[in-house]
Amino acid sequence: ADRAVAEYQGRRATINALAYLDLAGLYYEWNDLETSREYIQQAISLAEQGRNLEFQLGSWMLLVRLEIARGNHEAASIALEKVRYFIQTGEIPSPTAIRVPPLEVFFALAHRDLVGAHRWESQLLEHVDAHTFCRFQNLTLAQLMIARRQLSEAETYLTRLYETATKADRGYCRIAIRVLQALAAHTHENALT
Repeated sequence: ADRAVAEYQGRRATINALAYLDLAGLYYEWNDLETSREYIQQAISLAEQGRNLEFQLGSWMLLVRLEIARGNHEAASIALEKVRYFIQTGEIPSPTAIRVPPLEVFFALAHRDLVGAHRWESQLLEHVDAHTFCRFQNLTLAQLMIARRQLSEAETYLTRLYETATKADRGYCRIAIRVLQALAAHTHENALT
């Protein structure tokens, strides 16, 4: 009976961890970074209770992005080290582990480290991203192209991503892609369009 109770509590903690992780992602997108951080901490705690490494990793990945948004690069570095630790354990399922190279590029770009971003570029996959709500489209590659001032390539790539997002009815991704298209535009008028 004790084992059944422990298993039930573990499953419950895991389900709640996912709910808090999703809430943290929403508040991150709404730019309520303090609330997002509180939810991430709860997600991490619950994922640890439930011994769910995948949700722990997802929480730490979002924390990297959040700390960069807060301008706290030291905390972002610490969170990224935790992400790297999880990958080194070899216990993270491949569909989740392949989301880490885009995070590495995102982190490098946030530090204006094009050399560091380039090191991870070969591991970027077209249908994978570290982004919470656009994890099936590689927006990070477009961000890298824009950082390199490869604007024509970025425009072409983003047009293709937009078509894919439209066919898949991924509304949030379409918005994120439009923002990147504005950044990649050659003229102010094109950016406004």
